[in-house]
Amino acid sequence: MDNIETILPTQLPLYYRYWGKSGQDKHHLLVYHSLDVAAVGYCLLDPNRQRGPSLAARLGVCSSWLRDLFSFCLMLHDLGKFTHGFQSLWPNQAENLIKPSANYDYVRHDVLGMGLWTKVLKAKLTDLIGTEHCTLLMPWLSIVFAHHGQPIEPSKARQSIRKNSEELDEQAAEQFVREIIKHWMPNLEPLNNIDAKAFKLASWQLAGIAVIADWLGSNQEYFNYHSCGYTLMDYWRRIALPNAISTLKNDAFVTKHPSVFNSINDQFPFITDATATPLQQYAQQQEIATGPQLFILEDVTGAGKTEAAMVLLHRLMAQGLAQGAYIGLPTMATANSMYQRLSRSYRKLYSDSDTPSLVLAHGASQQTKAFTDSIALQEQVADRNYNQQDNTATAYCNAWLTDNRKKALLADIGVGTIDQALLSILPARHQSLRLLGLANKVLVVDEVHAFDDYMKTLLEQALKFHSAQGGSAILLSATLPRHYRQDFITAFSKGLADDNHSATPHICKNFEYPLATQCFGQGVSETHIETKKSVKRRVITKRIDSEAAAIKIIKSAVADGKCVCWIRNTVDSAYAAYSQ
Repeated sequence: MDNIETILPTQLPLYYRYWGKSGQDKHHLLVYHSLDVAAVGYCLLDPNRQRGPSLAARLGVCSSWLRDLFSFCLMLHDLGKFTHGFQSLWPNQAENLIKPSANYDYVRHDVLGMGLWTKVLKAKLTDLIGTEHCTLLMPWLSIVFAHHGQPIEPSKARQSIRKNSEELDEQAAEQFVREIIKHWMPNLEPLNNIDAKAFKLASWQLAGIAVIADWLGSNQEYFNYHSCGYTLMDYWRRIALPNAISTLKNDAFVTKHPSVFNSINDQFPFITDATATPLQQYAQQQEIATGPQLFILEDVTGAGKTEAAMVLLHRLMAQGLAQGAYIGLPTMATANSMYQRLSRSYRKLYSDSDTPSLVLAHGASQQTKAFTDSIALQEQVADRNYNQQDNTATAYCNAWLTDNRKKALLADIGVGTIDQALLSILPARHQSLRLLGLANKVLVVDEVHAFDDYMKTLLEQALKFHSAQGGSAILLSATLPRHYRQDFITAFSKGLADDNHSATPHICKNFEYPLATQCFGQGVSETHIETKKSVKRRVITKRIDSEAAAIKIIKSAVADGKCVCWIRNTVDSAYAAYSQ
């Protein structure tokens, strides 16, 4: 029986008495919202998309099994809402819902979800799942319970459930999970064979997918409120899955197809093979390795490093090693400049039939709105917020997408300050979403010589994690210290080793300049590059050992009618120099 409208409310399973999302005078059943989110995850991990097969290969499992398992887990992501503590947050409830109460010390529903599973449900469901598989399933459920972008402390979760749930809640949650297991739980045997290290790496992307699925599954443009009327299986077939498919038909989630690389002239009509600089010629001719790789391009200002990097990016994409890029700059001013340059050429990276998005990491009048408009989340109807500590998925999503610095990480081509990429390896909210955005992109970082020790260390960690995720990177500099190059190569190589490559850190031996370095799973290639004749220059330096000597040189230069630039390291010394 698919339709349940003819069943009396008193005969309905308990899980139909809990709301999951609410407005002023309406609500969406928790069980239906759970299926909405799972349906989006099911479609995001479709074996015909790039993400699912890539993650499945890393885990050594079938991509269809991964899709089925993770969507099953997503059906349980909001278990914490099966509590009186959460249900009492909406006082204007319909008559068929459980009655609210003010006698609860409420904590966030994601915390309650983990607490309800670990403290109550896991023991009650061993007859269906088994003790061993319950243990193996726990890390997967931890991912979906943390769907608001923040890991959950298990001990806090177990303590919180005591003050927020009643026996009725536990019965409803158990009934719901048993029904989900009956219809959707796949064979759990493959869990036994997943390597723990591989799962740890994949878990970051899966966590990002959980966040996106929750956001999109909360989008009222596609998922309207339903207060009853369907069995779970009927709702999945008729409502949740078709709506999820419609949601992902937008440009933001349609797979883009890189164009075939022919020459640098494809992207930059003002450059021909005859006029390309030696560095740009290298970018066109150097063999692209299989798998993740790091390029470090060192050349003087004006040698065409940006165009050379875009050529390498195009070739990496054309070879199926990336689907986009994030270009990180040290300042907003340099990001603005890079954005303007790319806005005239980035479309050449993709086929003519695609509409890729280019997003700047801060406000700009010419930035495209294709990405955010396509998923229609900025202006969607807002759900009623829960409380100050527990926002709705819509609230989190709108806050993210209205911040262009974060939004750039989800665009096909993002341009912005490097800090947004570095936050992917720091314990910040929605860190996993940043990693998900970078996972299938080439990370391009310009002016890497400008980083202090702290930022350099963060970049090294980002390179390590990025290569372990299967990502490539391109670093650009006109004045890169030798030990910086060595440290970046070592970090990237460590990430390759974590990804089961036989990569060992290479000791840099070539100290020529200009230089192009390529680091990949089989080793490192260092190539000396001749620089462009028009930008060649020789600077004569002379060491002086005292301030008095500097002042004497300055006075002599001024007497000859010359201009002088005296660079001091502190404000006080600059004041003193000026007064002299």
